[in-house]
Amino acid sequence: MALIQYLVRVKDQTGTKVCEFVGRGRRVSTPGGLEGFSYQKRVRTPGAWTLQINADDERVQFLDLDNADTMDSQVEFWRKDVVNDAAYQFWLANLPAYRRDVKLPGWYKDFEGFLRDMEFEQNEDGVEVFVARGRGYNDLLSAEPILYYADTIYTTKAGPIETVLKEYVNENIGPGAITPPRLRDGIMPGLTIQADAATGVAWSGARAHKNLLDVCQELAGYGGGAGQGDYMIVGTGAATFQFQWKIGQWGLDKTRGNGVNPPVIFSPNRKNATNFKYRYNRLNEVNTVDMLGVGKAGDRVYAGATSGTEADSPWARRAVTREDTSQWNTTILEDDAEQTLAAQRLRREFSFDIIQFPTRYGVNWEVGDLVTVQYRGREVDQKIVGATVTLDNSGTETIRPELEDYE
Repeated sequence: MALIQYLVRVKDQTGTKVCEFVGRGRRVSTPGGLEGFSYQKRVRTPGAWTLQINADDERVQFLDLDNADTMDSQVEFWRKDVVNDAAYQFWLANLPAYRRDVKLPGWYKDFEGFLRDMEFEQNEDGVEVFVARGRGYNDLLSAEPILYYADTIYTTKAGPIETVLKEYVNENIGPGAITPPRLRDGIMPGLTIQADAATGVAWSGARAHKNLLDVCQELAGYGGGAGQGDYMIVGTGAATFQFQWKIGQWGLDKTRGNGVNPPVIFSPNRKNATNFKYRYNRLNEVNTVDMLGVGKAGDRVYAGATSGTEADSPWARRAVTREDTSQWNTTILEDDAEQTLAAQRLRREFSFDIIQFPTRYGVNWEVGDLVTVQYRGREVDQKIVGATVTLDNSGTETIRPELEDYE
C-alpha cells in the first residue's frame, strides 16, 4: 500500500471546485484517469506544475484553455500521510488554516498554482493524453513592473527590507496599485498584503520600472543570512491570496545544534537520501564589483564591493565593472554591487532524492527549512529553497529537494 496519497483539486476563476483527481485510474465504464503529475514548490520564485491525464477523461473540459473561463483556473495538490501517527497529527494541527480543509481530515495542501498551458498528445500506440501546466501564485509578482515616475516615494525607498518589499508589492499588484499615482492600474483581484512587522536589515534604493519579481528576489536576498528573508503568495480562500514574508527563512532552523528544533540531517549513512551528488563550483564566480555612476573622467562617481572570497588564494579575485550612468548615490551603487555578488557567488551544490521514511517530507522537513547535509566527510548547513514532487504513471513518488548555501 502506498504510504502517501495525493489529491488534485481544480477550481474555476471564482475559486469554486469543479473537479478532483484522487489516486490513479478510473472505473472501466468511464474512460480516463490521472496518469501522473509533478510540481516544483519554491520560495521567492513562481515554481511550476504539470498534470497528465487521459485525453478521454470528461474532466479535461475544466482544464482545456480553449474553453471559456478556464484560463488561470487554480490547481491544488493535496497530500495525506497514510501512516497518520502522532507526529503527523501534531504537525498537521499546527499548519495554517488555509492549508487544511475540515472536509478532508488528514489531508493538507502542499502546492497550488494557476493554469497557463495545455497540450493534447498522441503516442505511437494511438493513445491520447492531455497535459496541463502552470505556475505557482508567486507568478503574480512577475506580471507587473514598478510603474511609477522615477524619483518618487513609489520608486525610491528606504527602510527595513520587509517594509520596502511589501510597499513595492502593494503599490504594484496589491490594493494600492491604483491610478493615479500609478501610471496604470495593477490591482490583482483577491490579493492582500500581510501586515508589516518591519523586519530585516535596512535598505535604500531606487527601482523604477524594474520587474516586481526581480526586485522582490533582490531584496529578499539582501544582507545575507539572518538579514534576509523569504516570501510566498499563498491561497487563503476562494480566489483569495495573500503576500506573506518571513524573516530569516520561510521554514524553521533544523540544522545540527540549532538548540530549538529536532535537527534534520541528510546523509547516505542515515539512509534517508540516495543518488547523492556534491559540487563545489566557482567557475562563474564574481567576488569584486566596481560600480560607476554619473560623471566623466575623474569626476565619475565610484563605489565598490567585495565578497571576501577574493582572498582565498593569490589568484582568486574575479572582478567585473557595472555602470549606472544616472546614479550619483554611492549607497545605491553599493547595493547594486552587492546584488551582482549575490547572483554570482561561489556555490556548494548538493542534490539527492529523498527516502521518504524515516525522514518524511512534511512531518520532518519542508521547503524553506534550514537543514544539515553530510557527505564524504563534509558537513554543510543548507537552506531547502525548493522541492520537486513527482508521481509517475506507475504510482511511484519521487521527492528531490533543491538546496543552497545559507550564510
